[in-house]
Parts: sequence; structure tokens; C-alpha cells
Amino acid sequence: MRQILIHCGLHKTGTTTIQITLAEQYSQLRSLGFLFPIAGRIDHLSGQHNIAWQIARDRRFTRERGDIDALFEEIQAFDGDVIVSTEDLENSVSRTERFLPIVRRARSDGRSVKFIVYIRNQVSYLESLYQEMLKYGYGDEYADFAGTALTHGSVRLKEWEFQFNYWNLAMSLLRLQGCQTVFRNYEAMLEGSPIVDFYTTAGIPNSALPSSVHSRANVRYPAKISLMQFYGNRIERELDSHEMAAIDQLIGLFTEPIATTGALRRHLEQRFAYSNKRVCDHFGISSTGLIPEGDAAPSVPVRISMQKMFSFETQNAIREIALMRARDHTDSAQVLAQQCVDAWRDFDR
Repeated sequence: MRQILIHCGLHKTGTTTIQITLAEQYSQLRSLGFLFPIAGRIDHLSGQHNIAWQIARDRRFTRERGDIDALFEEIQAFDGDVIVSTEDLENSVSRTERFLPIVRRARSDGRSVKFIVYIRNQVSYLESLYQEMLKYGYGDEYADFAGTALTHGSVRLKEWEFQFNYWNLAMSLLRLQGCQTVFRNYEAMLEGSPIVDFYTTAGIPNSALPSSVHSRANVRYPAKISLMQFYGNRIERELDSHEMAAIDQLIGLFTEPIATTGALRRHLEQRFAYSNKRVCDHFGISSTGLIPEGDAAPSVPVRISMQKMFSFETQNAIREIALMRARDHTDSAQVLAQQCVDAWRDFDR
């Protein structure tokens, strides 16, 4: 039976890389029996985000970019498998009744439906997602962002809903009767490549793989950019030259990576270990990176704490350093900047 493969993300699991590759290989994939529809794409290299926005009643939806009717007009004209890919479907997995218009249309067209979901370690997901949200004006402290994920197992921001309890996510999708659900582990992808792993999971022949299968799009921004975004989002205006110089000064005082502190990392791992194990056992996927393995120390014992960097205290330190620089109190600015960075350092292994 012809299939509609619905790739639901999650966010920050190589979805943009996969969608760009599918779009670039549109003609080749058609010749191999796979359609990556035009309807629902917001640009020529994106996934079908407009479809996700339609079913979620998202304010970003515009019918001109293609709705469910346009999607199925395109599908009905194609005799083969169809791939719909958009990480914004993550916003609807806790309310799977939203998928029913697509599922029912697929069945009436004589097609089966398979959901494909990639999951990743919740700590790295949280870190990457936080820095991604800074691009869109989010300005809450990292500790609050992490606390919401810990307490609720999900984070809601405007139209977005990000899932951290993967077993709850799985149970929701499994309630869609007659549909198949496949989970994949982003931490243990085939050849370490989202393209190779997705193509294999979707049944796309290896002959369709592009020459470079290890390219990545939408990578995490450097610490300097993220800190500028965080500060700008909190003060709700453009940074002046002294504030930008203050951030440059802070960034220049450390070389360690920024990451979640050891204590919060362990708390997150413990919070979601059972959920992750149930998902791995049910779907028969590797638990690598999803379930803690003993008490081995991380390879980098000292890090810059994301909780302390993206915080109210840092906001005020940047303002004070900028004022000192504006008044040519360079020695005082250097002392305060060093104190700030010293406070950021996390020695908890």
C-alpha cells in the first residue's frame, strides 16, 4: 500500500538538513517513487510547515502557501509514497485529534500513514532549543526554561509546544488507530547522519543519497551571539556600542564550552530516564545517549554554566560593565567582567 510518511521532528534533530536535502532532490525522488510535496512549504527548501500551522490553528498559517486540500490534490496526482516533513508537528502531538483530517484524507485516498519521530538526549535538546528560541525574542532565564521542562515534561512558548517526556509523546501517537509510529534515536543515527538515517527509515534507496551526507543546517549559534540575543531580548531594544563591547569583553575571558551544570544535568537525566527506557524498549531502538550509563565523568570537567550566563545577574552585569566602559573606568570594568565569568564557571563533574 502507498504510504504517507509524516516526519514530526522533533525540533533540533536535523530536520532542517533533511528538508533541504529532500527539496533539493525533488525530481530525483519523484523518479524513485517518492513525493516531497510543494504544498505547505513556506519556501522552496523548507518542510511543509504551513500544514502543521493549519492543524494547530497557528497564527502563521496562510492559505496561499498551501493547505490540506492543496496537499491532497498534489498527493492524488502522484502514484507513490509521500513524505511530509515539519518539526512544527511537534506542537500537535499531545493533541492527536489535530492529525485526524490528514489521517482520514489519507485513508480515503487508499494510503497508510506512518509517523516518524526523532528524539534526543533531553539535556542537549534543552540547551540547543533554548539558544534557538533566543533567535525569536525569547528572554526568560535558562533556569526557568529548564525548570518548566522538569516540572511539566513539555515547554509551551506562543504556538510552540516542545516535548521532553517521550513516552507520553509515544502514547499520544499510538492512540491514532491504524497508523504506524516509528521512533529513531538522534544520538545513535546511522553513520551519524540525519540524512542517511532518515532515508533508510523512509525506504529511500541509497542511490538517492547526496554526495555529502554529513552536512548540517541550522547549527547552534556561538555563545557571543546567544548572549547578545538574550540581553537584547530582555532590554527590548538594540544594544549600544558599550553593551556590545561589554559582551565581547566577557566572551573573551573564557574558552570553556557553555553547558548545563552537572547538578541540573543529573536532575534532567533522572527525571526522564524511565520514560526514555520505555520508548527504547517499545520501539526497539538504541538507548545510547538517552539513558545514563554509570557515573562516568564528562570529558570536560569545567564548563560555563548556562544557568548563570543566561540570567538576571548577567543582564545587570552587562549593563554595569557597559556603564563603566562609557565612563572610561576600564580597570573597574575588567574586574567586574572577570568576577562575572568566574561566577559562571561550573566545577561540578
